[in-house]
Amino acid sequence: MKLANNITIKVFITEEEDENKIKTALLALIPFDLEKEKITLDQQLAEGYEYKKIKILMITLNKTKHTNEFLKHLVSKLSDDHKQRLLKQYDSRVDDDLNFFLRLDKDYLIDNKYEFTDTGNCFHIKINLASFPAKKENGKFVLERILHLS
Repeated sequence: MKLANNITIKVFITEEEDENKIKTALLALIPFDLEKEKITLDQQLAEGYEYKKIKILMITLNKTKHTNEFLKHLVSKLSDDHKQRLLKQYDSRVDDDLNFFLRLDKDYLIDNKYEFTDTGNCFHIKINLASFPAKKENGKFVLERILHLS
């Protein structure tokens, strides 16, 4: 069953941060081999405050097989409290296009711990919920299905 049309995972890395640790944490979010599945890890360079260099790493999952595997893996790492909080915060986490947004704290995820954050120091996850018709109230049922995958 298709639960997400696509998923994008993005992280920003400043010059002061350990790129290898952050890249390792990003790849640990994905429960399959990107190269084997022919999925690219996109990299971009940007300029931040005071002309500091920022590297942006991004993975986009489009195939149902990949999105479902990612969602199952993600949900298996969340506590029941996390899942309940996501359901309660549904209206503030989803837009009119059924994009569901999560931010996982970067420092915690580097230590393989899953904690939500509202700060910018995070891994950004955007899940486009698969629902027809694509209405916000229908997306909540999809999210409930996702949260019961584990």
